Amino acid sequence: MTATGQPVPSPATTPSPSSALRHDVVALTGCAAAVAVIVGSFGPWAQVAQFTASGIEGDGVITLVAAVVAAVGILVASMGGTRPALGSDWIAAAGATVAMFIAAYDSFEIPKTFDLLGDDVGSRTAGWGIWVTLIGTIVLVAVTVVIVIRARWRRAG
Repeated sequence: MTATGQPVPSPATTPSPSSALRHDVVALTGCAAAVAVIVGSFGPWAQVAQFTASGIEGDGVITLVAAVVAAVGILVASMGGTRPALGSDWIAAAGATVAMFIAAYDSFEIPKTFDLLGDDVGSRTAGWGIWVTLIGTIVLVAVTVVIVIRARWRRAG
């Protein structure tokens, strides 16, 4: 018993970092969002007639790397117990933010590029990859904001 009458947790009941991660819905959501960004980065970002351009043929490489950086930061921050590794939360947030700005910029830029091609090139659409990447990055940024706030509370306490 502690001085306040609370039972002292035994080592068997103290969760390990890996079991803590299994119960961390925020971290799992962030990892799922990072996987969505990675999948979207490989998917088609633009389709003109029968031709398709995948994300990794351009800025998708940046979103791919940024999503991996964010996922690693989320995992490190979430497995840090009561005090996550200093900076891992901010690294995750930076990676997610970079990926989101790239995906948002490209989602607006693709239609402008189509307008430059004229009407004689056939059907033009943004591919599913850019939309999956954009939605994944928005969720990823939201998750990293929660992780940064949570880490600040843990460091303060």
